[in-house]
Amino acid sequence: MLKLPIISLFLRTIPEGIILVLVGYMILNKPLEKQKICITGVILGISTYFVRMLPINFGIHMILILFVYMFLLHKINIMNFYKAVTAGIVSFIFIAISEWIMLVFYIGVLGMSTEKVLDQSLSSILLGLPSLVLLFCMGMLVQKIININARKSKVH
Repeated sequence: MLKLPIISLFLRTIPEGIILVLVGYMILNKPLEKQKICITGVILGISTYFVRMLPINFGIHMILILFVYMFLLHKINIMNFYKAVTAGIVSFIFIAISEWIMLVFYIGVLGMSTEKVLDQSLSSILLGLPSLVLLFCMGMLVQKIININARKSKVH
């Protein structure tokens, strides 16, 4: 169970939810539906905020959030269930990679303490924002690769 300040809902979990949904669209190369992306992202962000505060083991909350994410992609964004699962798993792998990269950067390169980076203070929340930018960039890269491969297959 994490003790999350309410500011993290607006500065971290809702933006993270919107970016995760957007990345899901990018992974599937689906045309962007801004209203659905925002609605789904806000619901995912609020759900994430409350699931993280539940008195459950750390890894369990990630699995619950992943299921919520896949369910929302399937129901609100009308994605095929298997595509929603694919987008969910790949998006979560991407967010894990982006957060790991930033953690290594903050601790290994800048010499910050682990406690400072992970303590859920305002500065810790703000330190998490670059990982969201990195997540978005990963989604854009995947979408570019998919589009390049699609063009190549049309030529052949």
